Amino acid sequence: MNLLICTGIYPPDIGGPATYSKLISEKLSQRGHSVRILTYAPLSSRAELRQSAERSRGISFVSKKFPAGIRHLAYFWQVLKLGRSADIIYVQDSVSVGFPAALANLFLKKKFILKVVGDYAWEQSRQITNYELPTASLDDFYPFSKSHSFKIDLLYLIQNWVARKADKIITPSFYLKKILIDGWKIGENKIKVIYNSFDINQSIINHQSSIINSFKILSVGRLVPWKGFDTLIDIVKDMPNVELEIIGDGPMKEKLESGIRNQELGNKIKLMGRLGHEDVIKKMQEADLFVLNTAYEGLSHVILEAMACGLPVAVSRAGGNTELVGENEERGELFEYNNKERIKEKIIHMENHRDIHMDKAKKAKEFVFGFNQEKMINELENNLQR
Repeated sequence: MNLLICTGIYPPDIGGPATYSKLISEKLSQRGHSVRILTYAPLSSRAELRQSAERSRGISFVSKKFPAGIRHLAYFWQVLKLGRSADIIYVQDSVSVGFPAALANLFLKKKFILKVVGDYAWEQSRQITNYELPTASLDDFYPFSKSHSFKIDLLYLIQNWVARKADKIITPSFYLKKILIDGWKIGENKIKVIYNSFDINQSIINHQSSIINSFKILSVGRLVPWKGFDTLIDIVKDMPNVELEIIGDGPMKEKLESGIRNQELGNKIKLMGRLGHEDVIKKMQEADLFVLNTAYEGLSHVILEAMACGLPVAVSRAGGNTELVGENEERGELFEYNNKERIKEKIIHMENHRDIHMDKAKKAKEFVFGFNQEKMINELENNLQR
């Protein structure tokens, strides 16, 4: 199999598509397949990517220094060039990569596989008001009507067109499959759910509770409005003996920092910034509870990693979270997004009944071993070749 993987980011850049693209390229190459990577790259990553390309002769990139439009045209041209020798084009998003790749494939006519891990039109609708005003959740975003801005309407049309041009669509959760069927109006038979994996070997060290006099909560994610970090801070600030650490970076960083500083919460609530994977795992091993208050999640790697560390979890009923925790909360606790009262109740209960929740954490740890790399690669390989 000759495979061209089209992605928007690739290591040393950080993010799910970067990690996933590198993993599958390495694993499929080890199985004898010919794999090439095409990615966007910032100036800071180009030297390292060139070294990687010299080592593997399999990585090509389009510079992010080009303005939008020119950048996408360059990506289109690279897909045309690299796609000639490919049997399959495997695309990692439906807009920035998917659109130029789908256009190129109108000429190439190769097998075109799309991976959908989110809804770009909805994400942009959340950002269009400068992160201040609330907009619909992803579930409320559909059925789609042309009542948004021109930009959002256009993005929806683009991602929908790319999905319809795909021969097959892969999603990491049944929740996203439902969004594609009900929201994007894509046929069910075209969509295959393959759960993401993660590096279990780095995540199975036994969980160690924090010091006895405090209850330490950890949350991890990009600092964007729909992750609900401002709500979590507002809850924790008035809870005695409870501390909160937030790992991540993003456009809401200054606003969150300002709020913590103005309320003099620095000893109780800490923004840790972006940390490396090993440091995140260490923080999980030291915490007492992992909380994720998010309006949307495809299938969360950080929840899987928290579970693998034996850390009790409390997460919102959003996206694929329920698939991980269990509808009946067999492997953790669920709450409605941004419901301050319920979130606070969950935290208090988990602080006062640690034995109950450690039992759930044990079940969760056993559960996540089903998300191993070998299983994911086998399913992916079969679906790419089928």
